[in-house]
Amino acid sequence: MSDWNPNNYLKFRGERTQPSIDLVERIKLKNPATIIDIGCGPGNSTQILAEKWPNALIAGLDPQKQ
Repeated sequence: MSDWNPNNYLKFRGERTQPSIDLVERIKLKNPATIIDIGCGPGNSTQILAEKWPNALIAGLDPQKQ
């Protein structure tokens, strides 16, 4: 059973999201058709990707600890 709580993660949303914003700004792809966000947590990084590439099919994956 995992004790990971997305609400606790989002207490520091700004600090956790800024690295995603910085990284996405460095990606020079124009119109990717598909994006996989590995380690997406509660989806704040996925949201950054969706805002930059609104026409892409985006999947967020985050492993669950057992």
